[in-house]
Amino acid sequence: ATFIKEMMPKLDGIVQMVYINCLNSDFMEESVCAKPENVKDGFPRMLLLIPPKNRLNPYTKVPNKFIEKKYENKEVSPKLIYKFITENIPDYSTELTNENIDDFLSNTEYNKIILFTDKDKTPLLFRALSGIFYDRLHFGIVKKEQKDIHFRFKLYQFPTLLMYNVIDEGVHLIEPAVDIYSGGLNAIDLIANFELIALSEKKYVTLRNLEEAKQNK
Repeated sequence: ATFIKEMMPKLDGIVQMVYINCLNSDFMEESVCAKPENVKDGFPRMLLLIPPKNRLNPYTKVPNKFIEKKYENKEVSPKLIYKFITENIPDYSTELTNENIDDFLSNTEYNKIILFTDKDKTPLLFRALSGIFYDRLHFGIVKKEQKDIHFRFKLYQFPTLLMYNVIDEGVHLIEPAVDIYSGGLNAIDLIANFELIALSEKKYVTLRNLEEAKQNK
């Protein structure tokens, strides 16, 4: 639909849109093209595929399936579809408090991105980034009421992104490198900059490959 294409720039870098022609024989057997019972047509339809945290089951090594979420509202509009997509983007960030911030910062396996915000809910873009970089970066969020943490970092402006790095090019640092992020704030710029400090692959993939290498010796 034309209005979906017009809406996608708002989600650029956050969501990938794929159009499938279910009359194409290559897709007719796919579940996304299966026509519901007692429905004359059933097209067009929208299906949101939400990636699992881990692409592989850590025990069976079998790929985990994407979570399928169907758009079931009979009314269709750019506003409703945008709401449907954005409300189903998971949040993998950690809300930081005095009780958990030291444990969060002391983890030396991941660099961290910390958002200082005056919003009650985790912003859409931060939610999306926490999923895109899941198991490659740790994301924390500090709400306005966490005054002790604000004082600790001397940060009082919102929003502020803090980069808390404990690894540099695969080498663990003796002391963390702490910097305020000053790059572009759109999804494309953030992803490009975060790639520079993220693990090259998801941690569980690295551990799986090491385990397989040991078994093959």
